[in-house]
Amino acid sequence: MFEHLGAALRLLREQAGLSQTRAAREAGMGKSQLSKYETGRELPKLDSLARLLQALGVQPLWLFYVANVLGSPGPGDSLPAHALLQAGTSPFLHPEEEAAFRSLFDQLLGFYRHSIEARVLAAARKPTAAPPGTAAS
Repeated sequence: MFEHLGAALRLLREQAGLSQTRAAREAGMGKSQLSKYETGRELPKLDSLARLLQALGVQPLWLFYVANVLGSPGPGDSLPAHALLQAGTSPFLHPEEEAAFRSLFDQLLGFYRHSIEARVLAAARKPTAAPPGTAAS
C-alpha cells in the first residue's frame, strides 16, 4: 500500500485544486519535499503527513483508501461504505452528490433499523415455549 501513497497524495492534492507550491506552503514544507512524497522517493513522517492532509482538507482514512484503490487490480469493496461515510466528505464528489448519497444512505439505514426493530418486537411478542419437563402455566 505504501508504494501508492505518493500517487494518492498527488490525486488528493489535485482534487483539492492546489498546486504543489501552495499545498507545500500550507503544510509548512518545501515544494521539493512534497514532490519527493508524491513521486514515492520518500515517505512522509507522520507529522508532515498530518500537516499535508490538513492543508488538503482530507481525513487520513481517505488517503489510505485512495492508496488502496490505486494498488488494487480493479474496483472492489475493500472498505465498507459506512466507513467511508464516517471518514468525512469525499474529496472526489461534488457537494450535491455527497448530500444525495448521504441522504440515501440515511434512508437505507433507517429502513434497515426499522426492519430489525420490527422483527425484534415481533419475536418478543411470541409466547415462549415451556422448558422440557415443565408444565406451561
